[in-house]
Amino acid sequence: MEQGGDDYLIKPFHKAELKARVHSILRGRISGGSRQIQFNELTVDLSARKATIHNKVLNLTRKEYDLLLFTL
Repeated sequence: MEQGGDDYLIKPFHKAELKARVHSILRGRISGGSRQIQFNELTVDLSARKATIHNKVLNLTRKEYDLLLFTL
């Protein structure tokens, strides 16, 4: 946690608990009611389900987009 972790789960855990914690963390990173997450040069627009880096749209599959959100 001291090195930047937001949360942790002890194994074994249920997928529903993991999903709930991920959503909770994402809600915390969305500032001022914005539907965008900014991380360095990466911007993720949650409403449009698109990601851009250096103002270029990333062509991501649904799974790639979901994994990107998971890693933020």
